[in-house]
Amino acid sequence: MNTTTQENRQTVLNRILAIIHDIKEKSLDSDYIYRGEAENYEQVSSTLYRKLDSVGLSHLGVEYIQKSELLHAKEYTDETEEFEILIEIQHFGGKTNLIDFTTDYLIALFFACKGSPFKDGRVILQNKNGVVKDWVKELPNPHQGSRPDIQKSVFIRPPDGTIEPDKKVVIPKSLKRHLLKYLEKEYKIFTQKIYHDLIGFIGGQDIRWDVYAALGKGVACQKIGDEVDNSEEKDKHYQEAIEHFNKATQLMPEFAEAYIDLGFAYFSKGNLEIAIENYNKAIELDSQLARAYNYRGNVYQARNEIDRAIRDHNKAIELSPSDAIFYNNRGIGYGEKEEHDLAIKDFTKAIELKQGFALSYNNRGAVYRSKGEYDLAIEDCNKAIKLKPDYAEPYNNRGSAYRNKGEIDHAIEDYDIAIKLKHNFVEAYYNLGIAYCERGDFDRAIENYSKAIDLSPKLVHPYYNRGNVYLEKRDYGRAIADYDKVIDLDPKLALAYCNRGGAWLHLKEWDKARSDLIIAKNMGVDIVEVFRYLYRDISTFERQNGVKLPKDIVAMLT
Repeated sequence: MNTTTQENRQTVLNRILAIIHDIKEKSLDSDYIYRGEAENYEQVSSTLYRKLDSVGLSHLGVEYIQKSELLHAKEYTDETEEFEILIEIQHFGGKTNLIDFTTDYLIALFFACKGSPFKDGRVILQNKNGVVKDWVKELPNPHQGSRPDIQKSVFIRPPDGTIEPDKKVVIPKSLKRHLLKYLEKEYKIFTQKIYHDLIGFIGGQDIRWDVYAALGKGVACQKIGDEVDNSEEKDKHYQEAIEHFNKATQLMPEFAEAYIDLGFAYFSKGNLEIAIENYNKAIELDSQLARAYNYRGNVYQARNEIDRAIRDHNKAIELSPSDAIFYNNRGIGYGEKEEHDLAIKDFTKAIELKQGFALSYNNRGAVYRSKGEYDLAIEDCNKAIKLKPDYAEPYNNRGSAYRNKGEIDHAIEDYDIAIKLKHNFVEAYYNLGIAYCERGDFDRAIENYSKAIDLSPKLVHPYYNRGNVYLEKRDYGRAIADYDKVIDLDPKLALAYCNRGGAWLHLKEWDKARSDLIIAKNMGVDIVEVFRYLYRDISTFERQNGVKLPKDIVAMLT
């Protein structure tokens, strides 16, 4: 654990201890009972009062309605005492004029943190011997292990259904999750203990089904977003998924799986930081969730933090050593680090664990191609295609292996199939541009680079390669515009300065050419070697272009 993490945890702990101390301090001057509420409501009221108020009947008087309800309830219970009947109604989730309190401030603190994770909660302190003393009701001998016994329940039955709190302590929303963990760890106060009866289970079941429904709707929106091509439509569906997953976390803040789904939706939208935050929450809630580590590793991979990604995939594999996808994803990380043998080992393990795993055949083929073992690459891509003929990636990958072998026609054929299967396949359009360029068909190369740019306007290399083609076609203005874009997106790409400098030379813009060539040279480009590769020597360049280069530029390039 790094120092910053330790400091953050200590800060959280200090805030928790400060709240507990505040409640204790406020409790010293009298005999208090406590109530935890997940939100800062306008008033403290009974469930029966809130029900009457919601239907506009509070003017009838809460105790009048309570008496009427008690008459009906006597037909359904063996209890004879009015208070006992009300406790039974309350126990089964009915509406009464009883307001729950507890003699244990820690239990009140649990209820203040349970629910409404995006709103502040509060703990109410009520003096038993104050204004409410005639309304306080206690069970004389609650059954051991019953909910009133476990929750140390005390009830207040106010004549008008509401009371004014004597004191309160606000619980910040940012601290709720941490407080619940603290209460469970230090005091063994958690949901299953507080609601330790079948009624509690059933009440929780209702919430769980609401959570499952929200998750189901979120997954459906996520799937639609994955399948549509229009970027605005895609983003809209991902946002809808996020709203449903957020609802699930609000209903059940301790449900780690919901944060995994929420993280994945943010990842799909490109919000990598928020995705990691949600995976972190899932891991905090359940450190044994292999999927959370795996998905967080994928986000680190997308951020090019490969070592972090591999650490997370290691943890996922440690927790679930028979899951093929975890080896596959770690293999991708090793491939990014050019640790080819480790990558191949992981993809091979994934294939062993999951027979017919086309994804890992394709990925292993990509690593073989990176190693220059093109025939093995093609063999793996063939297996992937046989297993999953509608899988676009192995066609693209096999096309690149053919291109590396110099079989350009086969490469173009494969790229075309990949694009037919996945018509927004940016990488395949880019590779097709390279293949046409190598065949000398510059117009088609430009067409495919342009398509890649349309689909993903922030990718650098399609602009760079298209700029090179324009330079080859002597369309210097368009070449310079593409190099401008490259430098705007990635100012560290030194060859873009060098090539733009060459374009300026053709246009006799000596100052701009000189500036770009100096920048490229200072960034480590051997501008003399590049110039010789393109034009052989100064005299050839001058003769072909009908120009006379300034002496200082001649000196730079010889």
